[in-house]
Amino acid sequence: MSSAADAEFESMVRGYLVARADGFPQSPSAIVALAKGIARNGGDPIRLLSGLDVFADQLGEYAAIVDLRAQIEAQENAQAPPSMVE
Repeated sequence: MSSAADAEFESMVRGYLVARADGFPQSPSAIVALAKGIARNGGDPIRLLSGLDVFADQLGEYAAIVDLRAQIEAQENAQAPPSMVE
């Protein structure tokens, strides 16, 4: 995965958290969509989010990053092919 895509993702998440902390909540849909692309190209968006836990906590938005992580994980789980049962 390119470091440019990782940096773009981290920047989007930081912007999202700052906007929430400033009282301007935004939809995380663009972040979730970018996370999908990162994962599709072999990256790990959950690992990138983990690196922003302290930043989110400092802004008082730790719950927002936990929710964002859950949304991305749910998307990843929804994309997984169903197991074949005989």
